[in-house]
Amino acid sequence: MKELESENARLKKAVAELTIDKIILKEVAEGNLKPNAATTGGRSGALSAPVF
Repeated sequence: MKELESENARLKKAVAELTIDKIILKEVAEGNLKPNAATTGGRSGALSAPVF
């Protein structure tokens, strides 16, 4: 039973991470992300994550 619980937790984490990736990719495709100086070292052109 413990093995199933551990596997279930691992799979839930994987689904959560993939869901975040999907949301970010959707935002990129829709052009809703803006440059973020904090993540680009002051260079423009990089994308920041959406704020929800």
